[in-house]
Amino acid sequence: NHGVCSLQCQRHFRSPSRPSLGGVAAVSESIQHRRAPEKNGSGKRKNTPGVGHIGDIIKHVLKTCRRDGDGDLAQIWSLWDTAVGDAIAKNTKPEAFKGKLLLVNVNSSAWMHQLRFLKKDMIDKINTALGKELVQDIKFKIGPV
Repeated sequence: NHGVCSLQCQRHFRSPSRPSLGGVAAVSESIQHRRAPEKNGSGKRKNTPGVGHIGDIIKHVLKTCRRDGDGDLAQIWSLWDTAVGDAIAKNTKPEAFKGKLLLVNVNSSAWMHQLRFLKKDMIDKINTALGKELVQDIKFKIGPV
């Protein structure tokens, strides 16, 4: 239904006899062409097959696109202090995974500079503590610790 309406709206807006509408006017007019969802006798929307709650859709997409990054990050959080040492742990915090890249927040540019020299050693210690080669690189950025 919305697909047909969308096609009609596109034809309507692209018609040579109709001047082009821009910005808010075009959006407003296209919204007026859309039909409200059908409702059952109780005033509630009908269940439409293939349509789900946006939160459920997002969760599904994240599960299919991510590998077990959250679990791996939780493991790193639990061993971070012992793997990198107290001084580094007080000034850093693991933030996220992107593939085999670990993103780490650092509280100052001085620490960020120093950690670049210690990166290889940190990767080795983290992977040893995990018992598997999970981290291949670390990217440091200034952020909340």
